[in-house]
Amino acid sequence: MRISHRQLAECQINPTEWALNQVNQSEKIYRISYERCLREEINRFHRHKDVKVARQYLREKFLKHKLKNNSRIQETLTCLNAYMNWFQSEGITTIGSRVPINFGLGHEVILGGFISRVDMTFKGYRAILLENIPPGWDKELRMPLIQRSLARSYHRPEDKFVVGIQELDARALVEISYSIATINDAEQIVRQLAEEVARAANESDKYRQTYLPI
Repeated sequence: MRISHRQLAECQINPTEWALNQVNQSEKIYRISYERCLREEINRFHRHKDVKVARQYLREKFLKHKLKNNSRIQETLTCLNAYMNWFQSEGITTIGSRVPINFGLGHEVILGGFISRVDMTFKGYRAILLENIPPGWDKELRMPLIQRSLARSYHRPEDKFVVGIQELDARALVEISYSIATINDAEQIVRQLAEEVARAANESDKYRQTYLPI
């Protein structure tokens, strides 16, 4: 079973209920939103380094998915332009965009998901999530585990990585590097969480196999 890093906080509230919801969810529905379109075109911009292409594809995406709210369309285009302008003016060196993580937690549970951008800095490396910056973001269990996961993926020391969150229009960027002790503590907590998730999922499967008609 996979736990997206974006779902980890929700899973932490009630691991059993979260696991059962995942097992019983026959089909995942991915909503196409303005924010999702923006994320995808920022990723395209990083892959192709072409401002005009990113703008054009974003407009086409609105038409394709029948997103017609003019104010939201303009707001999203403004965010894309602001982000691209910021990126180019800062001279950022990016070595990866939409980078996957696959952090094994035991019991056949994986912490997964994607990291919006990985930068190379003069101090080392920086992993950035593009989303609204929530209060207490630096206390979230996913953040130190993202630091460990990417350090392993890039074969670099953990203390050479920082992790952070940036607003989609690039107005604000916050970052932190966690100590090894903090990362170890977070991993221990999430491994215990994974055990609960796996137990609940397995019990649900046993129930299905025993009581549901074939």
